[in-house]
Amino acid sequence: GNGSHPCSVAIDDFNNDDSIDIAVANSATDTIGIFLGDGDGIFTIKATYSTGSNSHPQFIAVGNFSKENTVDIIVANSGTDNVILLEGYGDGTFSIKATHSTGHNSEPYSIAVGYFDDDTISDVVVINNGINSILVLRSYTIYLIANQTKYSADDKSFPYLIAVDDFNNDKQRDIVVTDFYWDSIDLFTGYGNGTFENQEASSVIEEVIATLLLIGDFNNDKQADIVVALYYTNELRIYLGDGTGNFDNGYICMVGNNSIPSS
Repeated sequence: GNGSHPCSVAIDDFNNDDSIDIAVANSATDTIGIFLGDGDGIFTIKATYSTGSNSHPQFIAVGNFSKENTVDIIVANSGTDNVILLEGYGDGTFSIKATHSTGHNSEPYSIAVGYFDDDTISDVVVINNGINSILVLRSYTIYLIANQTKYSADDKSFPYLIAVDDFNNDKQRDIVVTDFYWDSIDLFTGYGNGTFENQEASSVIEEVIATLLLIGDFNNDKQADIVVALYYTNELRIYLGDGTGNFDNGYICMVGNNSIPSS
């Protein structure tokens, strides 16, 4: 809608028709919009859900926070210092199931979902812009995030974007974080028990001011690679992973003068 200021999207099959659907976080109107796809590239608005007054939702992700075979949604609300969990019913409809505080003045921003321990319920990691920290939220029971672990950055750091994958082939989820102050990408290796360790400088990608962070296999070697959009230099940069948690120096793809690539 007019003035909604959509900030991020997540895609999955919300109504079990084998077609991709879209969830959109609208920061200015404090809403989540659900658009159902028909499989032919056409999407229809299904519903709009409030995230709360002045919540200003920023990033949105999908996961399975129950033992049902349905898709749920989690949203980071920077204005109200919390994440909210929307339960999916498998027909394209949702309801707010839980709200979890991320801390006073935390201003949660980027959010990602993964399996960080040995259960079958999705866990969450969120960037808290307001207090320069990374917060891991582990799900112990259905729709209950019962354990929070905070990884603090130094005073000058500004963690901004986050993504999850296995970068060192140990079958555990790891975390990569872009740092807007140090112009870097940091790697936190996961141990499979919900804890992570920040790696040394050899595992850090430097001189990157990223406004988009995505993970994929871009050279068909079955290793996780990183692509970032660089706002100030109008380029995409692809870093190929070697499967040990290290990356090459990056391939540059120019996207045009004054294009200002972002998410």
